[in-house]
Amino acid sequence: DACVEEAAERFLLFRAMVIEHQLVFTADDADVQLGLSLGVFHFDPMFDATGRPVIAANPKNMDWEKVSLDQMKKAWFYCIMSVITTTPVSQTHGMIMTNSLGEVTSANMKPAFSKFLLSAVRKAMPVRIGAMFIANEPFMFGWVMWPMMKSALGDKMKKRVHVCGGDYEKPQQAVPKEALLAA
Repeated sequence: DACVEEAAERFLLFRAMVIEHQLVFTADDADVQLGLSLGVFHFDPMFDATGRPVIAANPKNMDWEKVSLDQMKKAWFYCIMSVITTTPVSQTHGMIMTNSLGEVTSANMKPAFSKFLLSAVRKAMPVRIGAMFIANEPFMFGWVMWPMMKSALGDKMKKRVHVCGGDYEKPQQAVPKEALLAA
C-alpha cells in the first residue's frame, strides 16, 4: 500500500532528522524550556471543531540573542511530539498550524531555522498538517517570500496553506479564536 510506504519513508527521514539535529532530550531539558519560554510556539492543547490539535506560532517573539538555533529546534520538536503523544487523532486527521506574522522583523528571522522548518514540513514531519493559516503577513512575505516558498511545496500542501492577510474570518471558521489570539 502506497500510504504505508510513504509513512515508513517519512518515519525514516524523521529519524534521520532527529539524529542529525540531536533532538533527543527530556521535557525538563533547559534548552527546551528556554525555547518555549519565548512564546514562539503554543500548544495548550487547543482543538478545531473536528478535534484536530492546533499549534499557534508567533515568530515576533523570537529573540535570537536569548536563544540558539539548536534550542529553538528542540522547542519546536517538543511541541510536535506533544501533539503526537497527546492527540492520536493528529495521525489520522492531521493538525492545524496558525502563524501570525504581524510585527515580525528581520531580527526575528533566521534563514537556517526557516530552512530547517521547511525541510521538516516537506520531508520528515511525523504528523500530518491538515491546514496552515498565515495571517498578518507583511508585504514582502506575501509578494516575495511566499511565492518562493510555495514553489518548494507539493500540490497537497499548497492546498492546505492559506495566506489570510489581516482577514481572520477564514481561519476563525476552522480554528478556535484562542488559537488565533495566541498566535
